[in-house]
Amino acid sequence: MTGLVALLSALVAATQQPNPWENPSVQAENREPAHALLRQYPTVAAAIAGRPQQAIRHVLLDGQWRFWWVGRPDERPMGFESPEYDDSSWRTIRVPSCWETEGYGVPIYTNVAYPFRADPPRIDSSYNPVGSYRTWFEVPKSFGGLRKYLRFDGVYSFFTLWVNGKRVGFSKDSKLPAEFDVTPYVKPGRNLLAVEVFRWSDGSYLEDQDMFRFGGIFRSVHLEARPETHVADLRLHPGVDLKAGTETLRIEADLTQGQQDAAARLSFRLYDSSGQPVADAVQIQARKGTTTVEASQSYRGLKLWSAEKPNLYVLVAELNDSAGRPLQILSSRIGFRKIEWDGGVFRVNGRPVKLHGVNRHDHDPDTGRAVSYERMLQDILLFKRNNIDTVRT
Repeated sequence: MTGLVALLSALVAATQQPNPWENPSVQAENREPAHALLRQYPTVAAAIAGRPQQAIRHVLLDGQWRFWWVGRPDERPMGFESPEYDDSSWRTIRVPSCWETEGYGVPIYTNVAYPFRADPPRIDSSYNPVGSYRTWFEVPKSFGGLRKYLRFDGVYSFFTLWVNGKRVGFSKDSKLPAEFDVTPYVKPGRNLLAVEVFRWSDGSYLEDQDMFRFGGIFRSVHLEARPETHVADLRLHPGVDLKAGTETLRIEADLTQGQQDAAARLSFRLYDSSGQPVADAVQIQARKGTTTVEASQSYRGLKLWSAEKPNLYVLVAELNDSAGRPLQILSSRIGFRKIEWDGGVFRVNGRPVKLHGVNRHDHDPDTGRAVSYERMLQDILLFKRNNIDTVRT
């Protein structure tokens, strides 16, 4: 009888699904594929300028959110994602921020040791803080007929999100943006976003570095809208031939194409720092469905990028429907350089370069991992004043 009980117990244990924050075989649920940051602009001139505040179809959701923090997963509030849930007793927290710098838990610094009892992929449930967030947001009328996406630029270390009480998905990979298509979940007007964040997950075993450990939504949260037919990703591959004095640019674009825009066209054009075109536009006929298109162009006499002279150009991508109406206008800054290891010498554009580098983690003495633009700029200027030309981050 004892053997039978043991066998049944083993069978039950084998059929139980692991918690998603302790399952290394699954890194995300319903998360969009990773891609380049693609801001949309109303005009080519705005795209060349590239100022984030001129971007369209974008709402920043940062601000004061309702918040509840507990020290163990079994203490977290269940059902808080419901629009009917009463959060009047909850406090508020600034998003983005780190829990520990806002008075919840303590920051932990370790070098090579794990900050929790190691038992991969499991996490000790006796202390694994969970933060629950709620905020209401408006979907602009101008987003009607477009696909809507929520993007989290950084959350440590595992989070699940709901919109209007419906589960959307989850994500790990805390230092990378996580984006979700929420078109089926949102409605015009007011919507509820609920997020549950675990401080530790199986991903924390891989994210073990020499740094301070903080939890929470530590980077910005965005609502974006795109047409059914849109550029999903853009990859740029610049090349330099020093002997011939020529430069090349190979472009790869992933397209998601709606049924109504089977004849959409994509064009690319490179501009210099004064906003003048360097060459004629390259045009590509898009195909039905989601596909990757490629284009390339050659140039002569471009100003090369170096740490001393960081010359940059702007590539503008225009996506138009079959009638020539613009669907998207995107841009990306790009530099042309040649990096090589030649006979034990590191060279940039043919010239030997000695690297003066430092190691850096995102860190602010007041806000932890939640680093503002002003603090990042302060870091960069400090690097430049000390002749630092290489940063490991």
